[in-house]
Amino acid sequence: VDMTKLRDGLKDKDAVRVATALYLIRRTSPTDPVMLLLRAKGGPADLALTWLRAAMLLEKGADLAEIASRTGTPEWATKRDVVPAARRWGTSALRELVKNLSRVDRGVLLGSPSPWVSCESALLLGCAG
Repeated sequence: VDMTKLRDGLKDKDAVRVATALYLIRRTSPTDPVMLLLRAKGGPADLALTWLRAAMLLEKGADLAEIASRTGTPEWATKRDVVPAARRWGTSALRELVKNLSRVDRGVLLGSPSPWVSCESALLLGCAG
């Protein structure tokens, strides 16, 4: 499953691009992609957590090298992707996104009737806010 368009849409906080990417993922995935979105490295949940760490470090005045070190990303990727996304989203919106994605994860494990709708809703509400 190619999550490039989804990552780019989330980085730009663009709900239309995120919705389009989610539609393509859902349509082309051979199996239910929810756990892939929630647990895969580079998936939305992983990105949201990385961006939240970066946003909190930015608030504390950390420099680029420290953010790269603490988030485990190369400096060039931190400068190009992580820091701009963290600034665009902000700490409070990222906290809310991480919280909502964790609820989706818990719902999957507890037998939620529609995990895909919950995941899609969490991502789109995050972009809209």
